[in-house]
Amino acid sequence: MLRQHVLPALAPTLAAAGVLAFASSVPLESGLSFLGLGVQAPHASWGNIIADADSRPLAHWWLVLFPTLAIVATVVAANVLAEGLASPISTTEGSAGSDAAGRPAAGPMGATPAAGDAA
Repeated sequence: MLRQHVLPALAPTLAAAGVLAFASSVPLESGLSFLGLGVQAPHASWGNIIADADSRPLAHWWLVLFPTLAIVATVVAANVLAEGLASPISTTEGSAGSDAAGRPAAGPMGATPAAGDAA
């Protein structure tokens, strides 16, 4: 029963939660590395690269811009992936006569049923 019913229902939720946890850990790790509390200098980290330009950020603007864009792109991509993983959840939770937002489903030729019409 657990394998047939519970795990398939939980899999998209757990996958989306895992991706969102990853998306929140990327800026956290980068921030800690920038402050010197995360990954140490011989190893590469986006926070370490940004910290290298800390003394003269305008002279070495690329050391600030490109790692920051990489962090933003990674977090946005992870959030889009999590939204894609969570979308099957929202479509299966609605009733048969409504969409995910609870609006009535479109009928033939895209018309929505009127308030007095029986579905």
